[in-house]
Amino acid sequence: MILPPKLFLRSMIVFLKIINLSNSDFNIIDLTLFYYTLSSILNVIIFIKKGWDEKFTPKYYKISLFKLWLFKARKFWIFGLIGLPITQLDSIILGSFSDYDSLAYYSIVNKYFLAACYTWVTVMIALNHPIITHSWEKKEFLDIEIILKKVLFSALIVFFVATSLFEFYYSEIIDLFLHEKISSSELNWRYIFYFSFLLKILSDVYLMFFIATSKMQIINKITLVQAILSFILQLILYKLFGLTGLITAIVITYAFSLLFLSFNYYKIIRIAT
Repeated sequence: MILPPKLFLRSMIVFLKIINLSNSDFNIIDLTLFYYTLSSILNVIIFIKKGWDEKFTPKYYKISLFKLWLFKARKFWIFGLIGLPITQLDSIILGSFSDYDSLAYYSIVNKYFLAACYTWVTVMIALNHPIITHSWEKKEFLDIEIILKKVLFSALIVFFVATSLFEFYYSEIIDLFLHEKISSSELNWRYIFYFSFLLKILSDVYLMFFIATSKMQIINKITLVQAILSFILQLILYKLFGLTGLITAIVITYAFSLLFLSFNYYKIIRIAT
């Protein structure tokens, strides 16, 4: 079952408010799990009504409910479970091995970009996700290309604005949270971080297409490889080069993900058209 755009948008507003109140990081994996969890719940509600109307026996009713939910969610368990280490591994490594200052600076920079940039990208993905699904079912492939280009373009604009503002006011932003002035040398890794965050955004935009068209085999493959690659590279490069090495590992993994997703996207669109 595909959620109607209006219901999906309203649900996303509630979801973003909850995330904001809990002061937690979020990403496209959270968004995807939220979307399909809500879809599954709606399917269960419909099934309950149907089962009530048709007077199913309690035993058949309970077994069918479980099978229905399990069947609807089967494609996304692997994606969700494997994807969690990718989004949280940097924080885990820094929390385990890094000094307080590096962890604090990295967390503030990361949260700034999540709030100033990634929130917009997530909303754009949420708004266009059901539209891409609809266009795919109608075989309107040109519309999908146009939508993807618009989302990419808007994401790039927001990213460059957020990056420019941070580059000019990073000292004030750090001071706002830690009440201390910081020199440029203490954030000498920020340029690599900019690049890593840009690759993350671009990868997630392409990922939107595969989620919207339910091509979970491709997503599960890249997610598994990215999780393994991320784990190995972040541990090795962090021990060799510290925080700069950790961010470099993130750049490598997201660059690999972006190349894989974009290649398969254009391949699928070319075959479809």
